[in-house]
Amino acid sequence: MMRKAGFIDMSPEQVIDEKGAPCDIINLTLDGRRYAIRKSELSSAIRTNVQARVEVLTQNWKIMFAGVIGLACISKSGKAINISMTDGQKYTIGLEGLIDVISGRTRYTSVVKIPDYAITIEGRVRRIGVGQQQFSQPVTA
Repeated sequence: MMRKAGFIDMSPEQVIDEKGAPCDIINLTLDGRRYAIRKSELSSAIRTNVQARVEVLTQNWKIMFAGVIGLACISKSGKAINISMTDGQKYTIGLEGLIDVISGRTRYTSVVKIPDYAITIEGRVRRIGVGQQQFSQPVTA
């Protein structure tokens, strides 16, 4: 079962990139931590199906990028943006809500966490949700 893990919104501030140029960013708040995606990269990821970097921010004399922590790309269905973090966590954002945030129609949209656990039962992959039980013995009727 997917659960809400955070939100994404436009940042009013610009971030300094590695060349010293200011960049417009989109704030990504996941599980209480703040990350950033460059607005230009995310727009091209939506249009041309390339990956956008999810980056950590640091504050020196201004806010700067500190390194890549994940990648964002469009889903196979084309209806969402999937985010894969380097620690194995996966998140998704509805594409319509994200486009509304980028265009300024809404202030934020929700980000949900994709469950990272799956078990194989008789050759089929079954996702076990939090709170569900897993029986060690096959259940017979």
